[in-house]
Amino acid sequence: MARIVFVSPAPPMKTGTARYLSLFLEECGGILRDHQPVIVTPSGLGAPNPSLMGIPIVSDRDYCPAEDDVLFMFVANNRFHRFVFSILERRKRSSRVISIIHDPQCFMNVDHIQRNLGRKYDPEGMVKDLKFEIPNLREWIMSRWQQAGLPQILKFNLMAQSRIIEASDVMVVHSYYAALKLLLESGHGVERMPPILVMQHPRDPSIEGHPLLPRGRKFVVGCFGWISQAKRPIPIISGFSRFLSSLPAHEREAVELKFVGELTQKSLDPSVLAQAYGCEKNCVHLGHVSDERFLREMSTVNIMFNLRFPSCGETSGTLNLAKEMGIRVAMTNYQAFKEENADFLISLAPDKEVDEICAAITAVYRDWIAGKATTSRAPSPRYALPKKFDARQALQWVLSQEAAA
Repeated sequence: MARIVFVSPAPPMKTGTARYLSLFLEECGGILRDHQPVIVTPSGLGAPNPSLMGIPIVSDRDYCPAEDDVLFMFVANNRFHRFVFSILERRKRSSRVISIIHDPQCFMNVDHIQRNLGRKYDPEGMVKDLKFEIPNLREWIMSRWQQAGLPQILKFNLMAQSRIIEASDVMVVHSYYAALKLLLESGHGVERMPPILVMQHPRDPSIEGHPLLPRGRKFVVGCFGWISQAKRPIPIISGFSRFLSSLPAHEREAVELKFVGELTQKSLDPSVLAQAYGCEKNCVHLGHVSDERFLREMSTVNIMFNLRFPSCGETSGTLNLAKEMGIRVAMTNYQAFKEENADFLISLAPDKEVDEICAAITAVYRDWIAGKATTSRAPSPRYALPKKFDARQALQWVLSQEAAA
């Protein structure tokens, strides 16, 4: 029986994809028991637990590839997933590779890898990562990349998935947007495009113990997860400040903007930004917290903002979690988010974004003041898309293909 190897960060590493692995394994259940599963995690990013749900964990340094391993490679655009590429190179060529792509746009991760191999650039390596996309501009892109002059927008929109595509027997994504982007924009010259499954986020069973709190003393606007430029913290704080200034002084003490998550750069510190916009007394940043506290803090939120630009890659775990908890959600009407349902859709237009953020907060606040339900209005689906696989169904399909091979 082939061994299943999950190549992913794992708890307690400070990344949402570590939490995702836990949910994925829980949803797969007993189907893994007969396959001697093992989890391989990155070294140097925090000590993992010795096991997760009874599955042993080893670091990438201690992983010994076997001929018949079935590798589930969790691919994403952050430092916790850079080790995936080294595992890909070390694998036995007879191994099967199942790529679970959390973010189709991984150029920034690949860029970091190719610039940190003991020399300034590795053009040959970068060509391998880009060879299936933008054929008419590839030479220009490589030239600009080697001169450190690549336009910033391309760093968010290049996928750099060519090596992953070439190595994969199956690819799994979380949105139809990602599947189509890979097929249509990163399939130029591919000899054999692997099957692509679209899989929904695993449900989090622990939210049953964290029901939304009843209408309380505070009205809370929430932003959860890693705080980066792409998640629009500055427009959110600007919109919140505008909303706050519209309230009578005696109402402002009962309003709070809550950020929960690690900073990607100091210049995005919500406390500092809030001071610049004059709403520092009403803004809190809790940083990274435990999973249990993450859920508890989210359960206090009246409206959650999930904004993304210039890329949003895949739909986020926090978006799905908020919707499962019945929290009103505002999201950017862009890329993978376009196929999700939300209570408020926020424009990317610079002259509209802040106004629409303020308007969404105001609408939910009025409901809160009036004592109306704070749960989601369950908006009607905007697109008639096929039902996605769940994690167990996806794993069963992959294993059935393995048995037939």
